[in-house]
Amino acid sequence: MTQVDGKSAGPFSRWLDTFTRALRDNLSVVVDCGGCTACCRNKSFIQIAPEESETRAAIPRELLFPAPGLPEGYYILGYDTRGHCPMLVDNRCVIYARRPRTCRIFDCRVLTAAGISVTEDRTSPVDVQAARWQFVCSEQEELDSLQAIKAAAAYIQQQTAYLPEKWQPGNAFQTGVLAVVAGPLFLENSQETDPLTVTVNDLIKSFERFEESRTI
Repeated sequence: MTQVDGKSAGPFSRWLDTFTRALRDNLSVVVDCGGCTACCRNKSFIQIAPEESETRAAIPRELLFPAPGLPEGYYILGYDTRGHCPMLVDNRCVIYARRPRTCRIFDCRVLTAAGISVTEDRTSPVDVQAARWQFVCSEQEELDSLQAIKAAAAYIQQQTAYLPEKWQPGNAFQTGVLAVVAGPLFLENSQETDPLTVTVNDLIKSFERFEESRTI
């Protein structure tokens, strides 16, 4: 595995609050990428929702395909023979101002927080970058919250087949997002008893409550 220098992700609680707010309020996530384009070079299919008309207009029609398993109006943008997003030209996104929401909320620190990876050997471009991030947990509460998200991610991975199709993650990033959403459930549970007493129904209810709280 390629070794890379560490990079501070700052206080964990600050990151968690900011990322959760972005998910809930439809905000773009700000990441100190430093010119990194790993997420654009990761053999990823980018989902585009029906309401993202400006994004669809910015992408050549021949590059968009109906998203399998999703309602009419959802599209996906694939990748080229190198595994790169076709909108990445000369190492920059040519539709950045109108990029898909999938890209706007992508934050590889989610993988770091959840303790998961895109590939088993952790050698994908995103895995290598995620391995750089180092959260600062100056209080026990921050460390407990971080551990709860890791526990949630592990449980979601184990129980994916038992989740309704709507809540089944399609990739590691989606697993990490769901783990962030379910983290408080595991934190609360761990303070009382064994975290594994959380059930799939508990998990689904936590996802539904978060969905209801969103402003979009």
